[in-house]
Amino acid sequence: MRPKAQILQNPRLKIVQAWKSGLMGYLLQPQAGPREVSVVARWDDDTEHVSVAAQNRDPTQGEMRMVQEIFWGEGERVVQRNPRFKLHGHGLHLWKENGTDTAAPPEGEK
Repeated sequence: MRPKAQILQNPRLKIVQAWKSGLMGYLLQPQAGPREVSVVARWDDDTEHVSVAAQNRDPTQGEMRMVQEIFWGEGERVVQRNPRFKLHGHGLHLWKENGTDTAAPPEGEK
């Protein structure tokens, strides 16, 4: 994950609240309305997790890529997971488990 200071300074993210191990905010996109796509991030020594939710639709793959670029570097592997229990009906989740390579594609894929 990128350093917290770098994430907080990203002009594509409006921070509403930040704490030691996470933050809450909104993506800033010219084509979207204010507060249309919310972002909640949490990290600790084992796991990095960013939840992305839109008001009345699922986030687009472009929005998910934007969030991934804001929070992680180009060489970092991140997976999109769909948990069994969701607080928000239109939320998608990006995860990285530190110390493992669980996000690696199957052998032979890129």
